Amino acid sequence: MSEIKNAGGKGYCLMVFLVAFFLFLALVLYVYYYNGKFLPS
Repeated sequence: MSEIKNAGGKGYCLMVFLVAFFLFLALVLYVYYYNGKFLPS
């Protein structure tokens, strides 16, 4: 019965990882472009 109850565990973990990865990527790109505004061109 435990394998039925834990069937969505791997998919849920992958979904959380992907959402966190894209949020982290958006944060890194935002900081990169925000800091680039103050550089002399």
